[in-house]
Amino acid sequence: GITEDQAAAAMDSLQGSMVGGTELFLNFYQLTVMRTKRLPDVASSDARVAHDLQQALKLVRAFDHSRGIGINPLLESPEITVGCSSEASPEEQRDALDRLIFYLREVHLFLYYSGEEFPDPFAMLRGVLCFRPRLPSDVRPTLVDSPWGKGVDEKVTDLLAMLEADPQEAEEDQLEEYPVPYSFLLAPLVWVSLLCPLALGLFP
Repeated sequence: GITEDQAAAAMDSLQGSMVGGTELFLNFYQLTVMRTKRLPDVASSDARVAHDLQQALKLVRAFDHSRGIGINPLLESPEITVGCSSEASPEEQRDALDRLIFYLREVHLFLYYSGEEFPDPFAMLRGVLCFRPRLPSDVRPTLVDSPWGKGVDEKVTDLLAMLEADPQEAEEDQLEEYPVPYSFLLAPLVWVSLLCPLALGLFP
């Protein structure tokens, strides 16, 4: 079997490598701690991928706007512009979708298929990494609508409505859902407030 040291060494050797035009920055512990889930076959249908691609593109633009990101080089890259064009092949659409999903996860801490948004990378470790099954083109489903797909669409629609109506409110709602324990930051302030009067009395 492979030891943890060997796995870590392999991860280090891959850092900064280019895979499909994407530079890797791998987190060994994140990849091993996060749970994974196989999506239903309908997620791999050409029609569903094209649908998810348009939704992911809207989410990237909405998140970028809410966070003050102006020009996004990713959206101007050939892989995205070609993948989102009407002449794109199914494989080009899949590549563009994967890039947008990766961007949403790594930059905006949003997991597209589960609809979860997190306030920091450590909280995201509680999330689930979903992956589409790799199916040959001749056995892929042709459906777009399904109970699973409707669940994804509803979460995306609700989030887009919040981001477009009040980006700050959407961010605050998510922070309330995953509260960060800031109490430990208050301890030094308490000590300073107690010690400062004493220091002023000793050293007038």
